[in-house]
Amino acid sequence: MFVSLAVVGLLGWACGVRTGPGVQGLNLAIVSQTLSGAGADKTIPFNQGDKVILNITADESMEVELHGYDVETRVKPGKTSRLQFTAHRAGRFPLMIHSLGEDEGNRVEILLGLVDILPTNSGLESRSAQAFPVLGAEISGEEVPIKNGQRLSLKGDVLAEVFVTPFPPTPETELQLILRRGEAPLRGAEIIVTYDMRDMDHGVRDRQIGREIADGYYAISLDMLMWGDWVADAVISHPEFEGTLRVLMGVYPWSKKN
Repeated sequence: MFVSLAVVGLLGWACGVRTGPGVQGLNLAIVSQTLSGAGADKTIPFNQGDKVILNITADESMEVELHGYDVETRVKPGKTSRLQFTAHRAGRFPLMIHSLGEDEGNRVEILLGLVDILPTNSGLESRSAQAFPVLGAEISGEEVPIKNGQRLSLKGDVLAEVFVTPFPPTPETELQLILRRGEAPLRGAEIIVTYDMRDMDHGVRDRQIGREIADGYYAISLDMLMWGDWVADAVISHPEFEGTLRVLMGVYPWSKKN
């Protein structure tokens, strides 16, 4: 069974109808049909502090769970559920649907789209004006897009080439780091990677240990549970180097190569 999203009045995403001061309303109908076009890279903007109201109606054939922005609701087959939250935190958040039921083999997971919470003052970070990179890194305190396989300077003459495979990244991705001091491989480093979603604090903070698969060549398997923006912090320990490399990954079905 497949699901897709129909927004009342339009196909795809549209700005919610203003229903009162600081209130945004959006009606969602979840229908069972052959999947086509779900997960299009559409966003719906809200302002920080808005009260958001979503009315979700499930198809007769399935129970579904909708979650995003640290809120979730379950909707029984053929029923409508009302989800309300206040957009306190600025950022970009995926809105997801999971089908529920005993048959886990036919579980459906669909990314409906993105919610942009726009900040109310310039002191708050927002990425609504530009896409979060498919692959990026924090360099000198600034988050910037990078190419797959790009060489980065960590400290002094220590360099790291950063790869993800497959590329663009998927929920099951391997992060690969080639570490060098000058042109010599940095052998025997201990690498511990913790990772979680960039804006949605789900408390995942999974921890993986890097495997040295060749001289100075390290691989770390990541299991990212859902579509969205992810951050992986690689803590690198070596007698000749101590430091942390932050890698950014946009894990979306529509991701394209940098």
